Amino acid sequence: MDISLDRIVNAGEENEYLLLSVNKDCNLGKFLIYDTTYDQDGNVSNKLPHLYRFPAMIIKKDNTPLIRLYTCRNYTTQEWLSPQGINTLILSWRLQETIWNKEGDKANLIEISNESNIAFTK
Repeated sequence: MDISLDRIVNAGEENEYLLLSVNKDCNLGKFLIYDTTYDQDGNVSNKLPHLYRFPAMIIKKDNTPLIRLYTCRNYTTQEWLSPQGINTLILSWRLQETIWNKEGDKANLIEISNESNIAFTK
């Protein structure tokens, strides 16, 4: 996959974010992140998860090898140079609550290989 999930950082805190690696040059717009939801027995459910579709933008591995996707922070899309000198793309989901707040919560990354849609008309 062109990008990969590395880890969930500060889970359950206001500054919670996903850290992703850029493995090769790609268009981020073909990726989705969602969280796994569970029923009352602890089984994976089809209850509506939180869903984030990355913006359609070309990202170059050599220029920006990392992505931080913040859950609650209201950041504009920007690049940031970390104290280690690594250029990082900052994105914001802009939710009102954290997502990964229970042990075992999972983040799932999907690459869209083919997309079809239809619009409602009267």
